[in-house]
Amino acid sequence: MMMRSQVYGTMMLLMFLMALTDNNNSAPTPNFAPFFIGLTVATIGMTFGMNSGYAINPARDLSPRIFTAIAGWGTEVFT
Repeated sequence: MMMRSQVYGTMMLLMFLMALTDNNNSAPTPNFAPFFIGLTVATIGMTFGMNSGYAINPARDLSPRIFTAIAGWGTEVFT
């Protein structure tokens, strides 16, 4: 379940970034784009952060889990 939520969070972040920065999509003015991107990251972090510790990127969270599994904690790190 944890990896799935990170994939969804990453997917939503990329969709919002592409929608906000596309000039053909009525993009906001360059002054407001950083505000909306920060608001998007904060919103995704607040909704999925309780499950994965604010790790929106699965590549950032998967390798430490694999390391701790190899180090002796077993498969409990993936639950």
